[in-house]
Amino acid sequence: MSRAAILNIDVYKSSLLKESMKGGPEPTEEDGPFGAYHQAVDELAEAYTGDVWLRSGDGVIALFPSARRAVAAALDLLDAVGEINRHNVALLNGAVVFIRIGMHVTDDSLASVPPEHRGKMDSADLDLAGKLQKYCPIGRIAISQEAYSAISFHRPLFRPTLIEEVRDSPILVLTERLITPQEEALFKGLHPRQKQGMPPIPFPSWSQVRPGGKLGLRTVPELLQEPLLVILGESAPEHGPLAPAATSDAVGVMEALAALRSNPDVRVAVDVWPGTGDLVSSRRNVVLVGAGMVNAYSFAINDIMPHLRFAKSGERMFGQLMLASSEEEFRMGADTGDRRDAGFVSVSRSPFNAYQRLIWVAGINDKGTQAAALLLKDLVLDAEECLGSMGLRGSNPIGCVVVPRVEPMSGGRAPGEAPFTKWWIKRYKPVWAVDDDGRSLRIAAGQPSLLE
Repeated sequence: MSRAAILNIDVYKSSLLKESMKGGPEPTEEDGPFGAYHQAVDELAEAYTGDVWLRSGDGVIALFPSARRAVAAALDLLDAVGEINRHNVALLNGAVVFIRIGMHVTDDSLASVPPEHRGKMDSADLDLAGKLQKYCPIGRIAISQEAYSAISFHRPLFRPTLIEEVRDSPILVLTERLITPQEEALFKGLHPRQKQGMPPIPFPSWSQVRPGGKLGLRTVPELLQEPLLVILGESAPEHGPLAPAATSDAVGVMEALAALRSNPDVRVAVDVWPGTGDLVSSRRNVVLVGAGMVNAYSFAINDIMPHLRFAKSGERMFGQLMLASSEEEFRMGADTGDRRDAGFVSVSRSPFNAYQRLIWVAGINDKGTQAAALLLKDLVLDAEECLGSMGLRGSNPIGCVVVPRVEPMSGGRAPGEAPFTKWWIKRYKPVWAVDDDGRSLRIAAGQPSLLE
C-alpha cells in the first residue's frame, strides 16, 4: 500500500492575534490575514494534488499523495504566510501571523473516511502529526523520522531538535525561516546567521507583553519554580557583531538559581545554539542573561521594552542604559551624566510566548550584570523583604536598577598584571525602579536591607 502524507497546520496563538487586531482597522473575514491564510491552504492543497481533509477553526489537516508533495506545499505555505504578514501590517496592529506545521506519513485509507466521521476518528498517524504540530517551533515545520526518510532531496533543509515532548518518533525541524517585516527592525544589526538562529517574535510590542495582574519582581520566586529556560550569551570571541559575554554573567545567575528550593525542569542554553530557539517558545519561562551587546536574544527584544533597555543607533548597540517612566527619561553609562556601572532585573510577559514570562537580567557591562544577578538572588531568597528594604513594599515594581559595590580581589597577581584588575562584587545599591503603570518609584535611602 502506498504511503500518503499528513500535514497538520495551525495558526500560533490565533486567539491572542485576533485580540491584538481589535485596535486596528476592521477587515472582512475574507480579506483579512486569516481569510488569506485559509485561501493559501486551499490553493496549495489543490496545486500539489492534496486535499483539505479536516478544518477546525484555524487548524487544518491536509492529505497529500506523497511526502515530497506535502513538504513542498508546506514550504510554499510558509512563504505565503510571510506575504500575508507583509501585506497586512496595519490590519495586524503590531501582531504577527506564524503557523506551525507537523508532518507524518500514513496509508491511503484516510482519504476514504467520510467527512462526518473525520473529527472523531482514532488514528496513530493523525495523533503523531498533531503532536508534531503542537510542539513544532513556531514558523517552522516539524517532521517525523518516517517522513524525513521519504522526502529525498529536501532532507538537507531539516535538522534534529531539542523538543522532548514527542516521544513517538525522532523529530526533525526546518532549519531556516522567513523573517517577517515586523521583526526586521528588531533584528537590524545582527549577522544573517544570528537572525536565522533567532526564534520568531510573535508579540513584538509592549502592549502585548506588558505585565498584568500581580506579575512583577515580587513574583520572581514563583516564576523560577516553573519550567525554565536560561539563555546565556556566547563567551567565545567570534560572535558576529556582538562582544563575548563575560563568564561571570553565568556565575551570578547560577548562584541565584542555586538559592531556589528545587526545580528539576531547568534548561540552560546559549544564544548561538541552533536548538535554543526550539525551546524558547515552549511552555517555559525565560531568564535572559546579559545586554544586547553580548546576547543576541537581548538584542532582538531590546526595542520592545520601553522602561529599561540599551541605547541603539542604527545597527549598533551601546553600553548605555536607557531608563524611562511616565515622569522622566535619562541614561546611565559611558558618556552620560551618570557613568556608574548599572544593571537591572525586569519582568514581563515573553515576546516569544505571551503565555509565559520573561525575566531579563542585564547590565551595562560585566560589573552591572553581576550586581543585577545579586538582586535576582535576593529576590529569590525573600522578594518581600528585598523590596521592602528599598521602600517598595506597597508597590508593584516590574523593574529595578542597581549599581555594584566593587571591591578589589585579594591575593597575588599574575606576572605583568596591573594592580586591581580583578574585582569582587558582593553588594549592590538600588537606584531606580518602575511599576506596572510605568511610574517611577522612589527608592528609600538608609533603609535596613539585605543589600548592605
